[in-house]
Amino acid sequence: MYLYIRYFLEIAVLIPAAVFALIPVRKWTRYNRTVTFVVSLGISLVISALGGVFCVIYELTSNHIIFITSPFLLAAYMYFVRTTLFKKLFCFFFSAVLVSFCTMYTNYIAAPLELGEAGLPFTVSSSMICMGLNLVIFILFFRALSVWIPFFLDNPILKKTWSKLFLLPVILTVFIYWIIPYRAENVVVGRTRIIGMALIVWIPIIIWGYMYVVWWMLKRHMEYDRVLKENTYLVMEKNRYAKFNDYNDQMRRLRHDFRHQVLLIDRYVETEDYRTLKEHIKGLKEEVNVSPKRLCANNAVDAVAYYYKSMAESEGIETEFYINLPAEMPWKDVQLGTIFGNLLENAVRETKKVEGRSRSIKVISQMISDDMLGISVENPYVGKIRFGSDGLPVSDEPGHGIGLDTVAVTVSGLDGTLDINTDDGIFLVNILIQSEKESYAPKGKE
Repeated sequence: MYLYIRYFLEIAVLIPAAVFALIPVRKWTRYNRTVTFVVSLGISLVISALGGVFCVIYELTSNHIIFITSPFLLAAYMYFVRTTLFKKLFCFFFSAVLVSFCTMYTNYIAAPLELGEAGLPFTVSSSMICMGLNLVIFILFFRALSVWIPFFLDNPILKKTWSKLFLLPVILTVFIYWIIPYRAENVVVGRTRIIGMALIVWIPIIIWGYMYVVWWMLKRHMEYDRVLKENTYLVMEKNRYAKFNDYNDQMRRLRHDFRHQVLLIDRYVETEDYRTLKEHIKGLKEEVNVSPKRLCANNAVDAVAYYYKSMAESEGIETEFYINLPAEMPWKDVQLGTIFGNLLENAVRETKKVEGRSRSIKVISQMISDDMLGISVENPYVGKIRFGSDGLPVSDEPGHGIGLDTVAVTVSGLDGTLDINTDDGIFLVNILIQSEKESYAPKGKE
């Protein structure tokens, strides 16, 4: 029984491994995250319990059990988590890195307790030290697991790098496994144990520091990008405001001259000089421009939509915009601008490539309820569209594909849904986003 307990505790390292692997992807689990965590921990406990039995009966090592069950655990992880393959591999093996480090460091710390125990699992005391190290690593890396890695997974800038990034934890896992000492006698020779403990402890510190630097740089980049977008939308709104001001100035001038115009027209009628009257009226009509119609009451959306509508029409593209949105909405202007701006920019760019058939962009957007917004953008396209495992179009052209990635991240951050259909040469994007009513306070109210 004592030997069984030792095997059980050594294999039970799968429990913190499951926690480390699931925290970063808790937003992408196939089922309720609580259910997923409970099931995963249950599977780890069952493997630990049965693994201990097999080790005692068949004289196996705990490594045999872990290596045999790892492919099945990886397959289960792939099923329970809904994101791209390489992102799942990165998180799975990052968990392996943390647990492997704890096991390796335990070999150094508990070496005096393991003398003469070659071929046997950790003693109970050593297993408790290993679990304690896992707890320390959990505390140290909690922010990395819960904030930084989900931020990396969501970041469109890193989208095309995951096929290479996942190799880093894989290589590091293999490296740590390779340098794990198998015999305590080798560790306690001379100053090997002290030097090893002093050097190896830097592995998690360096990993943590590297992740922090990458997170900080990406955060700054996104803040810069956000400010740039806000300035762009501000310029669009300024242009729209200038157009309305020009029209209003023109109307004020005409109202000021109205009495003189009436007298002049009356004089033409009295003298029956209809030819001159017609030319005069024609001149007035040319002077009065058509009022720039608002597409919706929301300034940010109106400015962005008008900008791309004008761009499309200047390219000879027909536009049908039905945008019925209120002035105040429960989302930030930059979020709405990001969604509408990227969708319309993509629509105009792809429609410009179409030749020999109808070129038109259709946009429909309105509030479905007080806290739910629907957006639909439809445009023609040419060529063949490839989709990635995340359901988004994949493009090898530099700079292409980032727009929809950004939209997907923004919609996901708002707990919304994004659906893309490509039938009969028509690219259709449907979006639903919903806000929490209690978080929405109209301007001027608390």
